[in-house]
Amino acid sequence: MRVNQRGIRPIRFLGVALLSVLVASTIASAAPNGQRSSSPLSVRLHALADPTGQTRSGRIVTSNLSLPSSGPGSLQRSPQGEVLVTIRTRDTTAATQAALVAAGARIRHVSAEYRTLTAFVAPAALQAVAAVGDVEYVGEALAPRVRGDASQIFARVGAQATTAATCPTGVQTEGVGQLKVDEARTAYGVDGTGVTVGVVSDSYNKEGSSPDADDDIATGDLPGTGNPCGNTTPVQVVAELGEAGSDEGRAMLQIVHDIAPKATLAFATAGNTMFEMADNIRALQDAGATITVDDIVFFGEPLFQPGPINVAISEGAAKGVTHFTAAGNANVLDGQGNNVTSYEAVAYRPMACPALKLRNNQNVLVPVSVDGDCHNFRAGGAADGTSGFSLSSNGGIFVDFQWAEPWYGVVTNLDIYVIDDATGEVLSGSNEVNVDTNGSQIPFEKFSFNTTTARNVSLVINRFTGNETPRLKYVLQQAQNITSTEYNAKTNTVDLFGPSVGDHVAAPDAIGVGAVPYNDSSRPEEFSSLGPAVHYFGPVRLNDSKQPVNQPAAALASPMILQKPDVAATDGGITSFFGSGNRFYGTSAAAPHAAGVAALFVQRAKAAGRAIDHSFVEAYLEAGAAPIPNGSSAANGRGLVNARRSIQLLDTLVPRLYLPLSRR
Repeated sequence: MRVNQRGIRPIRFLGVALLSVLVASTIASAAPNGQRSSSPLSVRLHALADPTGQTRSGRIVTSNLSLPSSGPGSLQRSPQGEVLVTIRTRDTTAATQAALVAAGARIRHVSAEYRTLTAFVAPAALQAVAAVGDVEYVGEALAPRVRGDASQIFARVGAQATTAATCPTGVQTEGVGQLKVDEARTAYGVDGTGVTVGVVSDSYNKEGSSPDADDDIATGDLPGTGNPCGNTTPVQVVAELGEAGSDEGRAMLQIVHDIAPKATLAFATAGNTMFEMADNIRALQDAGATITVDDIVFFGEPLFQPGPINVAISEGAAKGVTHFTAAGNANVLDGQGNNVTSYEAVAYRPMACPALKLRNNQNVLVPVSVDGDCHNFRAGGAADGTSGFSLSSNGGIFVDFQWAEPWYGVVTNLDIYVIDDATGEVLSGSNEVNVDTNGSQIPFEKFSFNTTTARNVSLVINRFTGNETPRLKYVLQQAQNITSTEYNAKTNTVDLFGPSVGDHVAAPDAIGVGAVPYNDSSRPEEFSSLGPAVHYFGPVRLNDSKQPVNQPAAALASPMILQKPDVAATDGGITSFFGSGNRFYGTSAAAPHAAGVAALFVQRAKAAGRAIDHSFVEAYLEAGAAPIPNGSSAANGRGLVNARRSIQLLDTLVPRLYLPLSRR
């Protein structure tokens, strides 16, 4: 469903329940003749607000919205069935908040900087919330992805936790040896004393099973009262998740404690939106953390400019805080060995759209016309408006699609669909209203598609409105059982395939960390996300708090290419819980290893009287990193973190002569 600039238009493709009675009834009830009134609700929330949708089960509704029914990328719901939304308003004053509450919003978080509130809203109250006078747009807040999500990590090694006989006690990650931490401790007497490390993840102690945080303290896996090694300063929980979580944050804290047992530890949940995570990073900075590390990504974080989380990281860097972030576990190869994680074209290439079909509520295929034009995936030769994928049974994709226009300055409506190659039938897709006054004003579309049987499908990108030809990119944030692809680096040498590092990993002031197996220092993990990333605009933020609407960032004088990740560190190390056989896999595990090494380095640098900022720490960690024989800068940056070598270089390296990789 589309809304014109302050008007209405006929319905065409839906990025919601393309095959469902739910959407058919939503269409019928929205407005006469297949039209609906202008509304600040997103397309998906408009469908949920329909009374027919409200009577269906959560699983049916979400599957009909081209979203996963649970897990990363799904709708976030309260136990009462409310859906979590972000509400962009003209202001976030007490009066506006009161009006939203009166309309049915249960406010969870307020970001005055971005004029955005996060709230739980019952589907029946969505229209009333959208009708509050100062509301500009209401969109669904999708569940974030942790970079150690077990469902995305396929290389597993079973193991049983073993307990050391003397201090440090508890289970100890093999990263202590792999990253030369034990050698650094012996040679330089470092243990993290005087350094505070803050971890941002989903939860600390909310999973509900054994071992819990108290158990970890008793065994020496975490500091706190009763720690057998005398590390009695407890983890400072600055902010905890309000609902159940995986406690991945506690696993990360265990790793930092293994590397730097005398460091002071703090934790803050990432919360439910990127705006909340940004504020909780600031909260850790305010709590005294000089090193922070995270492993969370929110769908929709901008790929072509620094987003709200990047801004918080940069604010910390200006205060001397060093931030580490997991590079991601999104790297995907098809059955032919081609990297198909992402597709990126330097510009939209218009052509006539292919013929497509849509099921109606009688399950009869009917012709569908597409407004505007479509992207040509073939860079040379005859034009081709489709990009084909072969999926085996139980195959699927979750697509994050963006283009290079700034938040709040979107002038091009691009949409994306997946179609059946044999019939041209639209199977799933996303066509959010991006440019209108009541639109998202974010250049972002997302959808998921799964199949129980083998089938050939294709992606189609439609330019619904606008005349611009921006750079565009999609990332398969989740993918499984892709057997072959029509376009990849072997068949298209003009466009770019593979790099998936983006979001806040691409912050120039952050250190992105790739993953290397705990038992093999010669290669990065195959799933570890690749760089580089490209920024075209300045940070997403308000240029003037007195402006009545959020303002777009200015374009950079020239695109900024960010070589990410910066370094790599251990994954698969042992913890007291989490993952297969208590082994913690993913870049979620690698990032706290690097942060722990940084704590040792900072302790030694402070003792030597060195002036320390985030660039100083990054420069020495990169300079001391060990080359990875079968790696690459796109996968592991400068190489595998080496605690002893980085500290050793304090006496020999002039840091300002060594420019970190991310600044090159």
